[in-house]
Amino acid sequence: MRFMFCLAIILLQTSLGCGTFLARADEPARTGAESRPVVAANDSLAKALTRLIDERILARIESAKMPVSPAATDAEFLRRVYLDLHGLVPTSERVRSFLEDKAADKRAKVIDELLADSRFAAHLADIWDDFLIPNSDNPRAEKQRLTEWLEEAFQTKPWDRIAFELVTAAGQRDKDAVVTYLLKGRETLSPAEMTDLVSQYFLGVRMNCAQCHDHPFTKWKQTDYWGMAAFFTQIQYTDRRLQKSGLIRDDAAVDVSKLEHADKLRTRKFLGGEVPSSNTGVPHRQAFANWMTSVENPYFARAMVNRTWAQLFGRGIVEPVDDMHEDNPATHPELLAELTEQFVASRFDLRNLCRAICNSAAYQRTSIPSPGNERDAMWFSRMAVKVLTPEQLFDSLAIVVPISGERKQPARNQNPRDEFVRFFRSDGDTNPTAYDRGIPQTLRMMNSSELLSPRNESAIMRRIIEPGASASAAIERLYLHVLARRPTDDERSIHDDFLARHSGPREQAYSEIFWALLNSSEFSLNH
Repeated sequence: MRFMFCLAIILLQTSLGCGTFLARADEPARTGAESRPVVAANDSLAKALTRLIDERILARIESAKMPVSPAATDAEFLRRVYLDLHGLVPTSERVRSFLEDKAADKRAKVIDELLADSRFAAHLADIWDDFLIPNSDNPRAEKQRLTEWLEEAFQTKPWDRIAFELVTAAGQRDKDAVVTYLLKGRETLSPAEMTDLVSQYFLGVRMNCAQCHDHPFTKWKQTDYWGMAAFFTQIQYTDRRLQKSGLIRDDAAVDVSKLEHADKLRTRKFLGGEVPSSNTGVPHRQAFANWMTSVENPYFARAMVNRTWAQLFGRGIVEPVDDMHEDNPATHPELLAELTEQFVASRFDLRNLCRAICNSAAYQRTSIPSPGNERDAMWFSRMAVKVLTPEQLFDSLAIVVPISGERKQPARNQNPRDEFVRFFRSDGDTNPTAYDRGIPQTLRMMNSSELLSPRNESAIMRRIIEPGASASAAIERLYLHVLARRPTDDERSIHDDFLARHSGPREQAYSEIFWALLNSSEFSLNH
């Protein structure tokens, strides 16, 4: 019964446009002690930047002679912005209050609320701990400690400070959580591994092809790669006893001649050719971090702006986001340059950047295509559909189906979350608009006793649907709770027919509908 009803819901979504979600888814120097708080929100700066975004995006759409999809409905917008800024769906109570709110500025207000909440920092920590520690590299406890450090950092510090502290991290693994990503087992990341990580995630360039030879498609030379790698020699150990200590330090006395690739690691050079002064007494990594996070650096701020844009839109202004070079041009070069300039002017404030983007008409467009823009994958004439990350999927399930009974924010130290994330995690970088989950993941969702045991189902139905509620009111409550929207007339008709034919208790029928909605493509996608 459940399988056939779920199939009916999926077919209904396909005929109405909801099911097309699945198809469209394919589509100056500082010292180490310096610190400063996050800059307070600059409302006028964000509004001016929002206007600039819309002017630039609309101009390119018009030049491409492409239609623009209309604004997203309130329900579509609210679910999207919650997933993008908090990494989970809104509660049904929040959806209902937002839909009933008649204030003209309610969207701007909810964006401000989400950015002010600590959950925004927690979501960024989820994103960045996956970059810094892939699931297979370090024990769960170490990744958890880094996640907690990142949460605090994103809550209280601007991006340049966070990046600086990550690159210059030092201390004992069991006391200083920030160093955990630098250790793989008992050994530190090699100069080559550090070069690949830092260039990809902090500078937005892929240097790995230049490790063995000059890059075949970009200007990067082998000397560029190893000149950058030479900044990370001081954390290497030639003493095997120290390798096992779990200690990260900048040891100026390290004998480079004993390191692998020693002949290539003798000359430090910033990306682009500048050679640092050799008599400053500053540790190599700190010299590199000072250069990297400088306001004059041509890569650092630009890379984070592009990555943030991709987080919110499903693709970067330069795509892939970690392969920015002259032969991979930006779709909107002026906009990228202007966003970068303003990001630096705001002192690397990620909240101001996200505020400006999320308030734009470009971000608030519907994902439903208009005739003529169905295949748009670069001009942002409509919102792309993004697949929920494993973390987003689990945390959203914890809102809709509270694992422990009472609804609460998901706890990171619960093993079910880690196991779920590992099961749903794809290897390597993934395309956020490509749905690549198969039968194993579907079966996990359909048959998980953690989520939908008969006892849990019954308790959930009593929590969602008030005693004595009409069928119409019950169906609306289910849709608000699971999909964060009200049902369409056609969906109501399907459910009315199902309820009329269902011979069992009404609570069981509602449970079948709840289960089908939870396993629909719409729930697992951010549209």
